Amino acid sequence: MSIAMRSATTLSLAILSGCALGLGDPTPPPQPTRLDEVEEYVRAIVADGDPPSVSIAVLDADRLVYQRAFGWADGPRRIGATPATTYRWFSMTKLFTAVAVLQLVEEGRVELEAPAARYLPIMNDVFGEDARDITIGRLLSHGSGLGDVGTDILSWVHVQGPHPRELDILRDRLAKYDGFDDEDVGRGHYSNLGYIILGGVVEAVTGRAYTEYVETEILDRLGMVDTGFHHDDGRFPPETRHAVGSHPHDFIGFLISLSLDMDALERESAAGRYWFHAFHPDQSAPSGLVGPSADAMRFARAIFRGGEVDGRRILEPRTVAAMLQPRSEVVESPADDLEGFSFGYGWFLGNDSRGRPILVHGGVGMAFTAMLTLWPEQERAVFVAANGSYLDGAMGRRVAEAFGSLAW
Repeated sequence: MSIAMRSATTLSLAILSGCALGLGDPTPPPQPTRLDEVEEYVRAIVADGDPPSVSIAVLDADRLVYQRAFGWADGPRRIGATPATTYRWFSMTKLFTAVAVLQLVEEGRVELEAPAARYLPIMNDVFGEDARDITIGRLLSHGSGLGDVGTDILSWVHVQGPHPRELDILRDRLAKYDGFDDEDVGRGHYSNLGYIILGGVVEAVTGRAYTEYVETEILDRLGMVDTGFHHDDGRFPPETRHAVGSHPHDFIGFLISLSLDMDALERESAAGRYWFHAFHPDQSAPSGLVGPSADAMRFARAIFRGGEVDGRRILEPRTVAAMLQPRSEVVESPADDLEGFSFGYGWFLGNDSRGRPILVHGGVGMAFTAMLTLWPEQERAVFVAANGSYLDGAMGRRVAEAFGSLAW
């Protein structure tokens, strides 16, 4: 990858992770033992309206033991957030893309060691001989040697359909992002582009739209009936309350607004914040899902239970175990403070501040933040989501750890 492309990618990661802010965030309780302590911490976070709301759910020993939302799902219209409120999950979607690909591996329709070009000939056209090194397994663990799309991804959003398929995006845009560095093969450089390619593999192999495949073969099987990709395609019931995405009138907001069609995206400006219409990323496989906290916990249950929930299976236990094995060291990612972390297939693998092993994946972009954290040894999971681009200075990991530290 060129220095210019690597710099653009690093800049986009910094913007999307909110690294420019966080200095004034409330401090989490150092060793919380009581629920009221951590709830007061969350109240302090939403007190100034940035983010306007936070939704939290806790799974412990296969039971949903806590579910609560704080603040405003829609600030200007004074609509409060509830546990049923949906939030855009952004890059948490990569976990579901990884599951989709691994399902096809179980069926013998995809091979982990095979180059993606076996299923997507366009890879040969763009990367030439280097395409043989860009394998399915390396794409899943961000160790393919691929570059990324840099800050361009900030403008890849639209307010209403039609919604492009992953194959459409690859045909239209892949040739522009032909960066490849063989020295990075096996080293974890986070790549949205890699997961667009994986979404294209799902479409090419199954003949189905990536979104339809994931909804049918993963979400519906797990009973995640309130989660989907597009607000306007009829999957969500009319009464569904979606959190309204927002972002403050800060310098980062100004920079990003230069890349966005604000006339189409901005619903209104109030109390120093942009409030957005419901929007959709063009690319669904890296960042497209929208859902509530309870559905995120059903996915966590599936991971803990070896791929099965309530008699419905999405993966075999051996595949879930393989998903959670370290594959490449995290060298570059949207999140900071990940020293010693590795990428598995989809997941970040490492330890929390207390040294406990965790599985984690977040999602952040203009207007929303989400974070899913699992503690395998404690059989505990915490999901945190907000309708703002910033949350606790660490993409929700501090809130998640505070709740995950309690004796449920």
